[in-house]
Order: sequence, then structure tokens, then C-alpha cells
Amino acid sequence: MWQYVNMTSSINPVLIDNQTVWFNFSAWIGGFEDQNDNANVSLTFVDQTNQQVGSTIVLGSVLAADRGNITKLLLRQTNGILPVGARSAVVTVVFTRLNGISSNDGAVDNMALHFYQ
Repeated sequence: MWQYVNMTSSINPVLIDNQTVWFNFSAWIGGFEDQNDNANVSLTFVDQTNQQVGSTIVLGSVLAADRGNITKLLLRQTNGILPVGARSAVVTVVFTRLNGISSNDGAVDNMALHFYQ
């Protein structure tokens, strides 16, 4: 699943290009018991022609060993400065099934992307 965020509807592009706008990106990521089914949450910034600027940021995977083999969500987060030329952001979630017969037990909750100066 994914969501496209037009940043220029609330942030002046001059502030972005002067590198004065920061972001905080976070999500609670986890899974089921001793299974390694997982979720990755990524953030990609794009310019006005929808070309990627900067590197894609990935939160996850949270595997069974990270969770102590119990069903649990763990907070993953990062922050940084918006890259020059960024005008929109794309947040993507990818679930990967590694264990079990047919169900993917990767989990993600409370994803957040905040901008600030």
C-alpha cells in the first residue's frame, strides 16, 4: 500500500530548497510470535516531475528475534532534512510472508510523517 503526500500544499518550496525543513518518519512495526513475516515502511521524496531526490528511507524489518519471539510491535523512526528539490513524499508499506501456510502476519500501525523547522 502507498500514500502520496504533496508537501507544497503546506510548505513553501523555498524553505525546502534552503534546507530549513526537517522531517520525522516513524511507524510501529512487528509480527506474530516466532514467525518472520514482516513489514517494511519506506519514504521516498520526489521532485515536481516525480523523479526521486535523495535516498529512500526504510523502517523495518522487525523479525522474530527482534521481538523476542513474541507478538509485538516495535517503534522504528528516523529524522532528517528534506532534500533540495523535494516537492512530494511517497510512503509505501510492503508486507512479506516468510512463515506459515497462507497468512502474512507482518504488522504495522501508527505510521507518521511530520515536517517541522
